[in-house]
Amino acid sequence: LFDKKSELMMVARDTSHMTFENQFAGASPIPFHPGALKFFAEKGFKPQP
Repeated sequence: LFDKKSELMMVARDTSHMTFENQFAGASPIPFHPGALKFFAEKGFKPQP
């Protein structure tokens, strides 16, 4: 999603708020997939418990 964000915004403008930082704001009760956690860790971000 992040690699193609500009293309995604062309069809879904409400994704413009999508940033690495706000992915960990606690807005979703759904846990992250292990692959997503690895991706974020590689980018220097870690979710706060």
